[in-house]
Amino acid sequence: TIVKNKAFVGGGRVRVNMGNVHFNQKDFPKAIKMYRMALDQVPANQRGLRMKITRNVATAFIRMGQYVDAANTLGEIMAAEPDINTGFNLIVCHYALGDKDKMKRAFV
Repeated sequence: TIVKNKAFVGGGRVRVNMGNVHFNQKDFPKAIKMYRMALDQVPANQRGLRMKITRNVATAFIRMGQYVDAANTLGEIMAAEPDINTGFNLIVCHYALGDKDKMKRAFV
């Protein structure tokens, strides 16, 4: 198929869109799978797009209640490209897990 063709440049974008459809249908495991497949197809030089996709993965984990996985993913984003929304979501994940020390570390 077209999304499996390595020569097709937009394969990563198609996977992201498929992930968004699954996310909107509340099928979060399939959304995560599509987002991760998109990450495999998006080149490393498109860092901004890769970070957006990774944020989508973290958001899907949060929606599923898998706060440990969400916190790990958000931590990776904060290490690479920190922003206020990601930091806030990381603090909320640590709050949901009851980890006050990690909440404090994420805050500063």
